[in-house]
Amino acid sequence: MSLKPIQRSAEFTEILGIIQAGRAKAFEAVNVALIETYWSIGEQLSRKVTEADWGKGIVKELADWLGKQAPDLKGFSASNLWRMKQFYETYVELPKLATLLRELSWSKHLLVLSQCKSTEEKEFYLL
Repeated sequence: MSLKPIQRSAEFTEILGIIQAGRAKAFEAVNVALIETYWSIGEQLSRKVTEADWGKGIVKELADWLGKQAPDLKGFSASNLWRMKQFYETYVELPKLATLLRELSWSKHLLVLSQCKSTEEKEFYLL
């Protein structure tokens, strides 16, 4: 029986720490990219609803079209597209929260949007 694995445990733990830190950074980068994507989609939908009179029917049509064009895409149902619009419209007038938006996951944003009624309450939970 060899004692080397036990003797190397601290060194191995150090390598494991590097791996875990790298994974955390990767997850954070992906989250930032997703939030920025959802923000851009929300912005586009908000503009289309205002300027081009898009409604639920067209957004549903968009969701169906996306599903056919890219069947591997997940998370772009009509209801989620409306949430992206709500996300954008909720925070577009609150620039001081813009940097915080990228720090939360999409599921946490959905929770804040659905549970918090006032701007102050949303700000509290984002902070």
